Amino acid sequence: MLIAGFMPIWQLVAAFVFIGGIGVGGEFPLVDSYGSEIFRGKQRGGRLALIYTIAVTAAPFIVYITSLTRG
Repeated sequence: MLIAGFMPIWQLVAAFVFIGGIGVGGEFPLVDSYGSEIFRGKQRGGRLALIYTIAVTAAPFIVYITSLTRG
């Protein structure tokens, strides 16, 4: 994704974003399976819900913080 930001034409940007998206797409099954392994049975649902809540709200929160510092 970082490389895509430096590409001069949109076709290269699209290609690098597609490649990066493949890696990001595999992240969710990995988090579920790893989280299921490390958390105890009674904690599993709550902890996975917390992980996904942080993941979903992180981007809007970062945008909000960035808009405050933009001046």
